[in-house]
Amino acid sequence: MNKKAKAVLIISAIIIIVIILIALVLVYYFNKNESNKTTNNIPQQKFWNATTLTSLSVNESVINYILYSLEANKLHNPPLSPSTPKIEVLVDNEQFNSEIIKGRIITKKGSINRKDIKIHMSRQAVINFLNSSNSISAIESSISSGDTRLEIVASYPTLFAKGYLSLYKKFTGKDLEEKDIAE
Repeated sequence: MNKKAKAVLIISAIIIIVIILIALVLVYYFNKNESNKTTNNIPQQKFWNATTLTSLSVNESVINYILYSLEANKLHNPPLSPSTPKIEVLVDNEQFNSEIIKGRIITKKGSINRKDIKIHMSRQAVINFLNSSNSISAIESSISSGDTRLEIVASYPTLFAKGYLSLYKKFTGKDLEEKDIAE
């Protein structure tokens, strides 16, 4: 074997080793991230009943309940990135922002920078959602009726890396494709 062939062989071996190491890091990251997720996704205690529902004020707890019901807590940072999933929710004229950190949804009043998606809901859509026994069908019918609208803000690769594709499917009943996102 000449020197050139040996050099090519050594470089090829190094590249293969680097690829294997990157794959191991990614597998470790995703397994670690999954173990941090809460197993009890939806808060068990409802803080409303049929009589109080019409007078219920939409607050951070209500937004958390909706997002946990849709399993938004399964969103995660992209591999090797500190960029957390961020969702802005607008209920009529009230703004809320939610950030998902290690499977925990933290919601506050107001807008948020670098949001990935915006969810526009009417107060009636929120009441219908809370009153429904099937959260997925409630959100799908709310979207089809126009009471709820999902606005994609981040790029497709960002949404893919953070796990939004399954959340989008829960909202709309269809797969999100790169061509569906306006640049």
